[in-house]
Amino acid sequence: MTRPLTNRYNQLLVAAIFVALGTMLWAISHGLNTRIVEYRVDAESHPALQGLAGYRLAVVSDLHLQDDDSAFANWRGLIDDINRAAPDHVLLLGDYSKASSAHPNLHPFIDRFARSLDSFESPIALVLGNYETWTDRQAWLTALSTRRINVLENQVLRLGPPSKPLCVRGIGDHYTDKDRYLDFPPDCAERAKVTITHDPAGVFAWDRNGLFLAGHTHCGQVQIPFLGMVWAPTDAPPEGRCGLHLDGGKVIFTSSGVGTSILPVRLLARSQVEILAFE
Repeated sequence: MTRPLTNRYNQLLVAAIFVALGTMLWAISHGLNTRIVEYRVDAESHPALQGLAGYRLAVVSDLHLQDDDSAFANWRGLIDDINRAAPDHVLLLGDYSKASSAHPNLHPFIDRFARSLDSFESPIALVLGNYETWTDRQAWLTALSTRRINVLENQVLRLGPPSKPLCVRGIGDHYTDKDRYLDFPPDCAERAKVTITHDPAGVFAWDRNGLFLAGHTHCGQVQIPFLGMVWAPTDAPPEGRCGLHLDGGKVIFTSSGVGTSILPVRLLARSQVEILAFE
């Protein structure tokens, strides 16, 4: 008498498993499709955002590009999408290569990546991530600087255009011990200011206030419903590993990033470029 009920239960269980797996596979595939997301930020809501009203900043992090034509074609398409979003400045936060160690085509890859940055229609500035250090940090610095790309290694840059001037402080990657903190120079006092770095852990180690942009975490890359991130390679506190976080006099934004590392999987941590629109 109970066998039909047991069979029915088993059928429902199998169906539920297939639905769950199908949903997860869809979410993983969906998460790998890069989107442009605009976040509206009240520039009057925090002293760290002083002077940023009217600015649009594009945050691009953790590309992890493969060294092939298809990957660079997708990257050029993403640059076109960013240009259409019309940011005033584009800020790139490190980990541009998929390789985690030096490989024979590293220098041509760096040159190809540097040339791709010419397609941006807005002024750009960038910092290096741990993957650049793990491959050949000096080669990255030399190649980008030779092409007059604004690569910041514990430096401050006054970035145009004249209508939207921005003081950008680029701090080296904390994860690979390249961060050396420095203050903004006096001539940045009356300008809009932002600090860019790779690993958000460094932000919490610095006893300074302001707006900080970071990447590195991929927002966990894989998040489990109701449990959150499985793992993130950072010593930043959990609340500082994804999205917007206020920490006293600091406003910290940690990007979800574009690419993947270790495994080509994203779950509930979408691949995206963020546009911070200050109002």
